[in-house]
Amino acid sequence: MAQGHLIPLFHLAKLIEQRYPDYTITIVNTPLNIQKLQSSLPPNSNIHLIDLPFSSSNHGLPPNSENTCSLPAHQIPLLLVTTESLEPHFNLLISNMINLAFGSAAFMSIWQHLPHTKTDAMEFNIPGFPSSFRLHRSQLSINMRAADGSDALSIFFQRIFQVQKTSDAILCNTVREVELFGLQLLQCTMLCCGGRASC
Repeated sequence: MAQGHLIPLFHLAKLIEQRYPDYTITIVNTPLNIQKLQSSLPPNSNIHLIDLPFSSSNHGLPPNSENTCSLPAHQIPLLLVTTESLEPHFNLLISNMINLAFGSAAFMSIWQHLPHTKTDAMEFNIPGFPSSFRLHRSQLSINMRAADGSDALSIFFQRIFQVQKTSDAILCNTVREVELFGLQLLQCTMLCCGGRASC
């Protein structure tokens, strides 16, 4: 949230994009800082700008004070302290970004086994996942909650999973070094349903 950091990193992102055009680069900051960068973003860029919810006035700072340039020196320490309020939003963002192979494994296991139909409890385990991992019914989509195995979507996914069993591989938009556990779960899910695909 200091322009001496943000501007050089933005230029670095543009250089990386030129050298590796297939990469996706994500810059995360507060809304006003992201808005300033947006005007300098080339069209059709692979640089994604994401803003996190932030209100300086909620932290005792003047309105619209989201970087060091907009504040007198004596208020900059308070700005630095307020960055801690961004942590839960940032954690959620990262969680959503890496929830690829893990999400695929959960999706496949739930549609194959419909574990929520085998208990009246609000929380339930997912077959193939560690016993410490539990889902709440509210986390399921409406279609999943309504599924009983004989509905159209259940029948459709059973056909899809049968085809997947004969696949040699599954492509998943993730990175092994970031989501090794999720990839292991996905591979386990495939093996448990009789598939031969690797990840």
